Amino acid sequence: MSGIVLTLPYPISANRYWESRAVKLKTGKWAAVTYVSDEAEEYRKVVKQIARDAGVQLIDGRVAVDIRLYPPRPLDWKKRMGKDPLAWDDDVRCMNLDNARKVLTDALNGVAYSDDKMIFADSGKRMEPDEGPARAVVRIVELALAEHPQESLFEDLPLPPPPARLPALPQHAKARPAAGEDDDPFGPAAPRPARARKPKPAPVSTVESVTADVKRAVGVARAMQDAFIKGGMPDSDAWKADERRMDDIARMFSDMPNDL
Repeated sequence: MSGIVLTLPYPISANRYWESRAVKLKTGKWAAVTYVSDEAEEYRKVVKQIARDAGVQLIDGRVAVDIRLYPPRPLDWKKRMGKDPLAWDDDVRCMNLDNARKVLTDALNGVAYSDDKMIFADSGKRMEPDEGPARAVVRIVELALAEHPQESLFEDLPLPPPPARLPALPQHAKARPAAGEDDDPFGPAAPRPARARKPKPAPVSTVESVTADVKRAVGVARAMQDAFIKGGMPDSDAWKADERRMDDIARMFSDMPNDL
């Protein structure tokens, strides 16, 4: 089975491929409109030129698409491989495979196949970074109407060797992080300290409050009684102070609840 094999530059982020803005309609209402960004248009032009140079003929029918995504290899890849030979590239920066599929299938729409609605089977795999540049290898085969898509469709389309270089994207495109810069330079975020809560004061019942007032009043009354027994009815400033104490006692009892 014949098909198309294209080695394309590493796709741009889906967040930069589409843009949205608010547009005022004739009715006076505002609506959000999503469109392809200028950076995405430049990526489309590069993909179209690569397909034209490869002699790609437009497939007008059902197709199956397979994507192999090669992320950029970091500079410390040997150190990472020494620590974990089997899964060293798990934390290598790589765009989401599903987002890569959306960008690539849209860029190839009208170039390799007539419409992306004719993609009846698709598959993808994130590859281990190699010595080649970051890239995406896309394989496309035409499906016969009586044929059911199976994984064996791409067996006779071997993956090409890594290229020495790829066409450069326009300079105004946002630069991707260089190899080895996938680690956060600021390190992990520090945990937020727990806020200390002030202990709530123990509730004091009405009975306890009144009991304390009564005890204080009894203490004052006993002190006045001792003063009277020892010195009689003093006609001095001390007696005036005791009189004020008695007024305070009377005020305490007048403020007490009636149901106690």
